[in-house]
Amino acid sequence: MPASVQTARISLQRACPACGHSRCADPVECLLSLTSCLWGDCDDCAGSGFAGDLDPLAIFCRVCSGSGRVEISARPVVTAVAA
Repeated sequence: MPASVQTARISLQRACPACGHSRCADPVECLLSLTSCLWGDCDDCAGSGFAGDLDPLAIFCRVCSGSGRVEISARPVVTAVAA
């Protein structure tokens, strides 16, 4: 008996760095998030967006979903006060 045919669907579109989807549900909200937050290159893919050798079965980076950008959380600046 032949095996059942299975098809795989792979989206070749990169994701939005703000919402993580290939088509933003609310583009205005994503634009506001992108302009109000700090963004930097993804550490796993070095900003390329591609999985490369890290995951040979995937096309895009699993951390940034192919956008190449990740949000950087602002760390509070601590200053030493001399007494």
